[in-house]
Amino acid sequence: MNKRFAVLTCLLLLCKPTVFAQSKNSLPPKVDIDVKTGFRPAYTATPIVNRIEARRGQRIPFSFDITSHRDDVTALVRPVALRQDINGAFMADVDAPAPTAVKLLGKKQLKLEKDNPITVSGEILVPNNQSPFHSFGILIRDQGKPPQRGPRDETRFGFNFVTQYILRCDVTVSNGRNDDIRKLEVTAAEFVQSRGVPVAIVTVTNPTASTIEFELQSRLLSDDWGQTKRYVGLTVPARSGLNAPERYVTRILPGATIQMEAHWPQAVFAGRYTLETRTTLKRRVYQTSVTQLQIGEDQFPAQETWVRQIAPSVHASPSQIAVGHDKPYRRMQAVTLMNHSKNDVLIELSLVNDQADDLAWAVVRPTQLSISPGGKRVVMVSLNRIDDRKRHRVGSLRLSTKVQSDQTVTDQTADQNPHSASLPIAFFGSDDTTPQLELAPMAATKALTESGEPSINLILPVTNQSTFPVPLSAVLSLRDVANNQVEIQAGFGKWLLPSETRDLVFHLGKASNLLSTIQGSVELLNTAQQTIYRQRFAMERKQPVSTQRVELGQ
Repeated sequence: MNKRFAVLTCLLLLCKPTVFAQSKNSLPPKVDIDVKTGFRPAYTATPIVNRIEARRGQRIPFSFDITSHRDDVTALVRPVALRQDINGAFMADVDAPAPTAVKLLGKKQLKLEKDNPITVSGEILVPNNQSPFHSFGILIRDQGKPPQRGPRDETRFGFNFVTQYILRCDVTVSNGRNDDIRKLEVTAAEFVQSRGVPVAIVTVTNPTASTIEFELQSRLLSDDWGQTKRYVGLTVPARSGLNAPERYVTRILPGATIQMEAHWPQAVFAGRYTLETRTTLKRRVYQTSVTQLQIGEDQFPAQETWVRQIAPSVHASPSQIAVGHDKPYRRMQAVTLMNHSKNDVLIELSLVNDQADDLAWAVVRPTQLSISPGGKRVVMVSLNRIDDRKRHRVGSLRLSTKVQSDQTVTDQTADQNPHSASLPIAFFGSDDTTPQLELAPMAATKALTESGEPSINLILPVTNQSTFPVPLSAVLSLRDVANNQVEIQAGFGKWLLPSETRDLVFHLGKASNLLSTIQGSVELLNTAQQTIYRQRFAMERKQPVSTQRVELGQ
C-alpha cells in the first residue's frame, strides 16, 4: 500500500449490526454474550493512488490489481466523484454524478477467487482545460456475506463487514497552467493550544472549478520585534505523516474548504501579532494575506517549561535551572538570554534564596551584560563548594532588564524602568527524591472557550510537601457519551516548588459538550512519564453549569 495516501483508503465501512431472528419472548435480564472480534479485508487493491503525467486532451490508460483473501467474493467497480474533507483527505461522493472523463474497460461486477489477482483497467480523457492537476476516483466495494439464519425462536446478533476501497488516479498535466492559484481564499487564521504549545491553523477555500496544487507558508510579525521571523510551512493533517518537502504540497478540490496547520517552532507570548500567510508553488509566491491576532496570557502553558519572557520580547531559556553532583544533573547549567526587541537591553543577574539573600552554594557569571537587537548571550550557573551534598536546596536567578533608548529611531521612547523576573534554581542532592504531594478534592468551574462558547474547567489543587521542586505533568482521562476516552493534559512539567500550592486546570473546551457525566481519573507523572499519583472522581453533569466550585467525589 502507498502509505503516503493511506488515509484515503476506507477498509472497513458499514459495520452495521443486524438482527437475524428474534423470538417473541424477551431475553432473560442477565445474559452473557460471547463477542469475538477480528477483521481481515476481503481483498486488497494496489496501488491506492495511480500517478500519471499527461497532456491536455490526451487519452491515457490506468490499471489496479485486486487480490482476494477468500473465495466467492463479489465486488462492484465504478467511477465515483470525489469530495475533500476539511482535514485534506479525499473521500467518495456517491451522491454526485460520476466523472465522465473516466471509462472502465471490462466487467463492472467482479467475481474474486482467493489468491487469484484480477486487473481493473480503464482509460481517462484528460480534460482540455487550463488546470495543471486532476484527481479521479474509482470505487470498489464488495457485497459482504449473507447472514446465517438460525431457528425462529433464537435471537442472534451479527455484523455485516464490507470492504471498500477508494482508488485514485492523480493526473499531472504537463502543459497545464496554474493561474487559478491566485484565486485561493484564506478565510480564517488563528493560533490554538495543543498539548500546551501553539499551533497555527489556516483555513483555505477553493472557489474555482479546478483542482489546485499549492503550498502555504506563514510567519508571525510583531511591532516590538527587531527582526523578521522565518516562514513556517503548513500542511493538512491527512499529509502530516509524509516527509518534507512532499508533506507541504497540498491539492484542493473545486469548492472544497480545508484547514492547514503547523506546530509553531517559536514561543508565542501574550500580545498583538500579525500572521502573514503566503501561497506558493515551486518557490514562486502567488499571493499574500494578513490576519491580526491577539494572544492571551498563559494561552500556551507548556512554553513556561523551557522558555520565559523576562521583559517584552526578551526571553530566557531554560526557565527551570537544575544542578547537582549526581546524574542526571550537572555542576554547571548554561542559560541563554535572547533579545528579540528593537533596542539594546542591559541585564543584571543575581542568585538569591527565599529571604532575598545571596546564595552561598551557587554563582552566576557574568552578573551584568548587554544584548543588541536580535542577539543572544549565554550565562553560566555553577555550584560552589558544598559540604552537605545530601540536602536539597532551592533558590532563584533574579534578572533585572533595562531597555536602552534607541536614538536612531525617531518618535520612539524606550522603556527606562527595569523589568524584574526570576527563574527557579534547585540543587538536587542525594536525599530521597520521592515526591510528597497533597491533592485536594477536584472542583468544576464554568468557563468560556476561545470562541465564547460555554465550557467546563476541572481544577485540581496540588501542594508540594517535598523539600525539592516537583515537575508537574498531569493527564485527565474521561469517557464521553459514546464511551470513547478523552485525554486532557495540564502542568506540562512546570516545577511546583516546596510548600507551593498550584491549581492544575484542565480545559475541557468542546469536549465538555460530549460528557453526560464527568468521571474518570487524573494521573500525575514524573519526568520519566511514570505515574506518581492517581485520583479517581465522578460527578453528574448539571445544566446549566454552576459558576460556583462544585466538589467532586474521590
